[in-house]
Amino acid sequence: MIDQLKQACNKLERVPGFYSIDEQMVPFTGRFILRQVVRNKPRLVGLKNFVLTTSEGLMLDFDIYRGAKTMFGDTSLGLGASVVLHLVKSVPPGRCVYHDRYFTSVPLIEEMTKRNLHSTGTIMFNRIPDRAVIKFKPDARMARGESQQYVCEPTVVVKWKDNKSIIMASNCTGSSSSLIVKRWEKRTKMYDSREQCDSNQQAI
Repeated sequence: MIDQLKQACNKLERVPGFYSIDEQMVPFTGRFILRQVVRNKPRLVGLKNFVLTTSEGLMLDFDIYRGAKTMFGDTSLGLGASVVLHLVKSVPPGRCVYHDRYFTSVPLIEEMTKRNLHSTGTIMFNRIPDRAVIKFKPDARMARGESQQYVCEPTVVVKWKDNKSIIMASNCTGSSSSLIVKRWEKRTKMYDSREQCDSNQQAI
C-alpha cells in the first residue's frame, strides 16, 4: 500500500513554484516495528515521515524513517542532507526548496547549487564551517528587524532578529532583499512595521 501511495505521489506534476521538505508524524498507536515516539511534537506516537510538498501542502513524495537503517544513498553529508537530496531528485532545476534546521547545512546548500536548485533553510550556528570568522552582533545589541549577513559564495548566511534571532543559510537570497512586516509590540500595545528578509528572491 505504501508503494502504491508513493507511485501516486510521484505521478503528480512538479509545477513551477516553491517546495518544502519537512518531518511529518502519521498518528499510529498499534504494534509496528517502525513506530516512533517523538517528544515535543503535536502527535507524539506514530510513523515518522520525511515529506516533499508544494507550498500549498500537496505531498509529492515521502519516505518513512527507519531509525539507524534509514539510508538515502550518499550519507557523507549527514542524514538530513541525504534526505533532502533524495527527495529533490524529481524536482526540476531552478525550483526553490525550503527546509528547517534539522536538514540544513552549508555542504547541503553547496550540493543543491551544483544541481541548479534554490535552497533556503534555518541553520544551527555550529553547522557553519566558517563560524569562527563570522562576527555577528550579540542578540542584545541587535534591534528588532535588524539583520546581518555573511557571504561565502554560493552560500549566504543571514542573522535576523524578531523577538529572538534566527539564522538562515541560502544560495538564492540575502538580507539585501527584505519585506516590511507588522509585529505586535507589547510595550506600546500597537503594531509596528519591521523589515524581514525576503526568502523568495531568486539569484542563482
